[in-house]
Amino acid sequence: MARSPIRRAAAHACVLLLAAGGLARAAEEPSEPAAESARPARAAAVGTGVDDGGVPTYVLSFYYPWYGTPSGPAGQWVHWDPASPTFVAKHTPVLGHYDSLGHYDSLDPHVITQHIRWAQDAGIDGFIVSWWGQRTFEDRAFRRILDQAQRLGLLITVYYETASPPTREQVLDDFRYLLDTCAASPAFLKVHGHPVLFVYGRVVNEQIRPADMAWVLDTLAGEGKRILVIAEGLRPELLDTYDGLHIYHVAGLAEEAVAARYREISALARARGKIFAATVMPGYDNTEVRDAGIQVLREGGHYYRKSWTAALESAPQWVLITSFNEWHAATQIEPSLQYGDQYLGITGHFARRFKGAAAEAQPEAAAPCVAPEALQPSGQAHSADGTVTLSWNPVEDAALVYYDVRLDDGSQDRYRDPRFVTCPEDNAYYCENLVPGPAIEGVPVRPGRHYRFQVIPIFTPPRKPCRGETSFSVRLAPPP
Repeated sequence: MARSPIRRAAAHACVLLLAAGGLARAAEEPSEPAAESARPARAAAVGTGVDDGGVPTYVLSFYYPWYGTPSGPAGQWVHWDPASPTFVAKHTPVLGHYDSLGHYDSLDPHVITQHIRWAQDAGIDGFIVSWWGQRTFEDRAFRRILDQAQRLGLLITVYYETASPPTREQVLDDFRYLLDTCAASPAFLKVHGHPVLFVYGRVVNEQIRPADMAWVLDTLAGEGKRILVIAEGLRPELLDTYDGLHIYHVAGLAEEAVAARYREISALARARGKIFAATVMPGYDNTEVRDAGIQVLREGGHYYRKSWTAALESAPQWVLITSFNEWHAATQIEPSLQYGDQYLGITGHFARRFKGAAAEAQPEAAAPCVAPEALQPSGQAHSADGTVTLSWNPVEDAALVYYDVRLDDGSQDRYRDPRFVTCPEDNAYYCENLVPGPAIEGVPVRPGRHYRFQVIPIFTPPRKPCRGETSFSVRLAPPP
């Protein structure tokens, strides 16, 4: 069952106090509890440091897979329900926060595909997907998201969250489960071949002691499962246990203090060969799901731009966006009736700026994508037997996984080749032809139709910033 947004909002408030270290607080906020005094350093078997020059430059967004509808695959309302008071207050067209996809279902492959394409168009490299345990609703959605991400070229990892304190044995079991069932996917986020997991602040600061997490990671290392774990919190001592640091949100904290703390932690992480991920957000408002909530106005996009500027000034390896679609706290950047695609546009601008600066610092790190014209797709103009051959120039690259081949004549009938077709679970609309290439023979066509032919090389890891897509139209007709 999906967790209550009220419970999660309360947890955010706790993390705000525990994770932000020396950040200045708003006047009404209580002072931060004292840090735990003795924290054991993690054994060298795991997380011995990440080469700063070899860490890919990524823009990642927190993503929430916990929405369901009666008409969708979930079969019921999950997390948003028009009958609930908080939904009426927060998610109606009157206030304009309502998502442009309508009441969507996180299990619906149409929705997942659209979200991935929006993210890619905005320069987002991957989703950090909220995950609440094995065989939960979010776990079911995560697998569908991972499948779609592998087909479309987006990176995916989990945000490890728990409603009740787990034992270290439970954390170990959960991590094993993720590594054994998901991490082999080419779409699962990795650095130097090691899967990357993010851990929410409630787990880091309240539920699992550093010594217990070190035991979990060292146990996995002894099994040959080396992973990198990015903890929520900006306390330097966390770097003794974890491979990197981030914070989920900075709502209610002084902007100047956030910028200064980012710079400080970024420098400390780099000095220790660890990862620092700076967080940006468009605003924040959980006042309608929590009595003593926090509201940070969007200022017409100005707050989001200031947030990006502060993050980039700290020279992080990664930038994290809170969030793609967390509607309960109004941090979403996905299109809505009120904002349109304004926040995707702002994201794209700063993502290009971030990656451009990183490319200047490390020009050899990123491989270029395939130029569309290099593929030169072609199809036969005439057919005697009702079939044609589609062909294109091969891509000589070891990172190529397959070619996504699409052919349609503008009708509802999309070409699905039984030799290559792959379909999302429980949905045939988004079937795709995954071809080793560089040609398909015996493609059935209808005489006199005008066809659109597309070839999209899919790489692992995905090439940035473009997807190497091209198109070619040809009129197919029988010989005279």
